[in-house]
Amino acid sequence: MKLAQLFSDFEEELMRQGEEAESLSFVYRSLKKLSFTDFVFALQQEVTEDEKQFVEEIYQQLAAHKPAQYIIGHADFFGMQLKVDERVLIPRPETEELVELILAENPEDKLKVLDIGTGSGAIALGLAKNRPDWSVTAADISQDALELASENAKNQNLNIFFKKSDCFAEISEKYDIIVSNPPYISREDESEVGLNVLHSEPHLALFADEDGLAIYRRIAEDAKTISQMVVRFTLKLDTSKVKVFLSFLGNIFLKNGYEHSRTNLVKIGWLWLMMDRIRQELEKGGAVVLPTETVYGLFAKALDEKAVDHVYQLKRRPRDKALNLNVASLEDILHFSKNQPTYLEKIVEAFLPGPLTIILEANDRVPYWVNSGLSTVGFRMPSHPITLDLIRETGPLIGPSANISGQASGVTFAQILEDFDQEVLGLEDDAFLTGQDSTILDLSGDKVKILRQGAIKREDILARLPEISFEEE
Repeated sequence: MKLAQLFSDFEEELMRQGEEAESLSFVYRSLKKLSFTDFVFALQQEVTEDEKQFVEEIYQQLAAHKPAQYIIGHADFFGMQLKVDERVLIPRPETEELVELILAENPEDKLKVLDIGTGSGAIALGLAKNRPDWSVTAADISQDALELASENAKNQNLNIFFKKSDCFAEISEKYDIIVSNPPYISREDESEVGLNVLHSEPHLALFADEDGLAIYRRIAEDAKTISQMVVRFTLKLDTSKVKVFLSFLGNIFLKNGYEHSRTNLVKIGWLWLMMDRIRQELEKGGAVVLPTETVYGLFAKALDEKAVDHVYQLKRRPRDKALNLNVASLEDILHFSKNQPTYLEKIVEAFLPGPLTIILEANDRVPYWVNSGLSTVGFRMPSHPITLDLIRETGPLIGPSANISGQASGVTFAQILEDFDQEVLGLEDDAFLTGQDSTILDLSGDKVKILRQGAIKREDILARLPEISFEEE
């Protein structure tokens, strides 16, 4: 048996158990430290008994709902590789947006920052790495978490102050900014949490009383001597919870004069409320408008045939016009393609996420309703951070341009809503878009073809990958 067949068998089993099939190849490549080229070569080799046992051990851990990051022992966050294990939550990609927001809105030097409930130290380390003049303190109720966070700080050569404290119980100093990503899931909602999260990640960092709002309320009420405050609203808050909490925070801040903080909190609260609605719309088979980096796309779940049909109907798009898969990683591309060129990993590293569509041979995991039964399929990895995080969480998604078929691509959110008679939900970010088409690159043949010239030009590709051979035009 070849390794590829062994992977296929175990991946099918993982999907039947509700786990992500691509986690197997992700863990395997990470533990073996294989490049993409080496991994493709390994897949074609006959499996030894030792190799079979190695893959089966990975499968058994994934099947037992152990997160991939715990198996490999680390998670990527804001350009850092952080150690993670069962003592802490795995840092989520959306938390990077909180770090980005704080950095963008606070360019000053020498601020004092407190991270409450630091866990792995991800937020505190992300801030300290990008603002070396800031004084960052990381607090947590868990001594085990603090020990791991301290180890991460040492590995990153960052100077962080660590303090064991239940919220503000042991905090007496004043700070310019307080940041927190506290437990937010109601204990009544435990059954809705994914098995790999529920079985492995620390419940102390997941669940909270008072419908999941207890820690948020403690932070807001106790921050009486803080001049600024930034708290992330999380994805699990439903509409009623967000409205109640925004009202609660507004009263706290107006009473104490925290106008700057109140603005930030409402802004973040609105964003996460909107993203929660967008996720719900995708889950029920709807279509949503999201920014890429070129134009707006009309996104829906690619593996849901009815959702894809809905997009075709909204766009009035001919059914024989194939769609692309919007993905978030090289592993996703590998999962839905075959016979990939050896330079694929270099292309992905050089140009994705970004304004590039790549065409590859489709494998049997690609539904016929996505690529119209063709032997190939296109892949997009948009660079808008919120859209990319959503794809990472809910993908793969389809995402053709948000326009009526035959009309100009959508670059103005208000116009798109008008074109679709206000029938779609979406996220507005006109300023992020260039309006220039993505380049379409066909990698399914012996030589590369440029099917559409867009933002990335032939000379740009050759400058990064001179070994590529283009078909003569």
